[in-house]
Amino acid sequence: MKHTRTLTRFAVATLSLIVGQATAQQTETNSESAASQSPMIVVKIGDLRDSSQRIFELIDSNHSGSITLDEITHWPSKNDQTRMNAEERAKWDRQQYEIAKKFMRTDRETEEFEIVDANSDGVVNNEEFDIREDSLRNHGLKLGFQKLDTDDNGGVVLVEFKAFIDEIEQADEDRDGSISTIEALDLGFTETD
Repeated sequence: MKHTRTLTRFAVATLSLIVGQATAQQTETNSESAASQSPMIVVKIGDLRDSSQRIFELIDSNHSGSITLDEITHWPSKNDQTRMNAEERAKWDRQQYEIAKKFMRTDRETEEFEIVDANSDGVVNNEEFDIREDSLRNHGLKLGFQKLDTDDNGGVVLVEFKAFIDEIEQADEDRDGSISTIEALDLGFTETD
């Protein structure tokens, strides 16, 4: 079973983290007891679905049931950021981390200059230069958004957000609801597009 790039960075990051944790736990367990001969369980698919649900709800800041491009590219002003209390700041930081992990993509065909030169006049003026980082960030988020918005209706709904889990579930060859180390390795994580 060959899988392609439809696994998102979220899936790769999640599985990589869990593989690392599970490998450490298995090493510890093996040093204590060699009784277990079954493949190590890396992640339960239900847990991955639950985690994706919580992340979706965190990013869907207006609780509309759909994540829009505006929600992922909105950046509070410096004044708004400084007015945040510690709890608000922590939530915003986590939200930004999850947005970047889920939506950020790069475009190998578009050069940085083309993105920053917003008015396409062949010159990066001072204003364009000052917002260079925001322009690059928003471009990357837009690419990821377009990839996830499979019905192209301007919003990423939960089904689209969690679609990568269906592909991961296909790797569950023994149909036990979990991805073992062997099954995780079979996913391949190869890029073809």
